[in-house]
Amino acid sequence: MDRVQQRGRVFEFLEKIGYAGSKWYGRIDEVYVPPLEYENIKRTLKEKRIVFITGTREYGKTYTAVRLMWEYYNSGYEPVWIKGGEQTERIEVRKKLENISAELKLGHIIYFEDPFGKTKYERREGLEREIGTIIDTVRHVEEVYVIITSREEVFKEFEKEKISAKELKEFEKKLNVKKPSYGYKKRKEILIKWAEEENCRWLGNKELKELVLEALTDEKSLSTYIHTTPFSFFK
Repeated sequence: MDRVQQRGRVFEFLEKIGYAGSKWYGRIDEVYVPPLEYENIKRTLKEKRIVFITGTREYGKTYTAVRLMWEYYNSGYEPVWIKGGEQTERIEVRKKLENISAELKLGHIIYFEDPFGKTKYERREGLEREIGTIIDTVRHVEEVYVIITSREEVFKEFEKEKISAKELKEFEKKLNVKKPSYGYKKRKEILIKWAEEENCRWLGNKELKELVLEALTDEKSLSTYIHTTPFSFFK
């Protein structure tokens, strides 16, 4: 597929997930750098049809979910992103997750964004009680895949409160800083790819380049927030 066709396909994908014209998700095929856990996440999704991607704030959960949808889209699946950025949206996400049978359509990959809360746990007893049934429902429907993201601390609260005895651990895959999902080399790769896309001038300045890359050696000071940080700062 040539570059023009590829860009056209990306444009169609962005329209389907509700981000037409997005600068950041529009480069998902070019700049995405997979975390160490990526193959494990993909395998879990393929084998179990559902995966919970949890982890540290701004550590690539959403970008990874979008990348998975992009790959499945290229295999003929219809991507659906049920957004949970705002509180009112998360209420709808939880309702749809509880009534997941209505969402499971043949040949779809569905992303439920942060149904358990954005920065703190937002309780819903029905979801706590029915999570085991939700998982079983997904696993018994062929040709449908489900991705759920959550901050790790929020997901832990959900696990403590859930009424269902269903064990979630086998479906949870973490992106984190303690055992870095993105070590220095991967963070460097992310930054360089974005810088090349943005034609950042510091790439051609040896001293500036060394200064920027030196900042990446501190894993706590820069996470994969550079996946989506506007590059005007680095230009």
